[in-house]
Amino acid sequence: MTRFLHLLAMLLLLNGCASNKQQASEESEHPSILDKLLLPSDVVARVKAAECDLPTDKWETLSKIGRTNRSRCASEGSLGIELLEKIKPQLPGMSVRKLLDSLKTFPYPGYGSFDGVEYAVYQGGNEMIIEELKRRPKSQLAALTPFREDRRAIWTGDSGPPLSVGELVRYDLFKEPY
Repeated sequence: MTRFLHLLAMLLLLNGCASNKQQASEESEHPSILDKLLLPSDVVARVKAAECDLPTDKWETLSKIGRTNRSRCASEGSLGIELLEKIKPQLPGMSVRKLLDSLKTFPYPGYGSFDGVEYAVYQGGNEMIIEELKRRPKSQLAALTPFREDRRAIWTGDSGPPLSVGELVRYDLFKEPY
């Protein structure tokens, strides 16, 4: 039993404070603009640091969630916002197809979740991309016609509304009636 506990402790130390993450680069040989935010080694180190519970952290009990580390949530969110600020100027120069490809999605019927900084980057990044797509003229949006029936689920957060790529294209961008 003692050996098992030592082995478990060693594994936890090797992984650092961060939980097991989905590798952003494993989805595609060409990671999206959101995935690229999380790839540099200095960012990986900052993410691990932000996702650690510290003795000085402030904890709070929320009615629907339970006990939550408010300090850690704030650190994760701040880092996510800082990273997203780096891509904000790039979005207007991207094609509508590239923007659509950069959305964090899941194949139908699957849906996943993210923790920590990934949660902030993918949720906030998808919101930024969708807003940029909505600003585009109809002439540019016409290139998205082939995606009207795309059933991939767009990551909108654990409590976000369900939204597929096709629904985004048909109802939010093309303004088709429901």
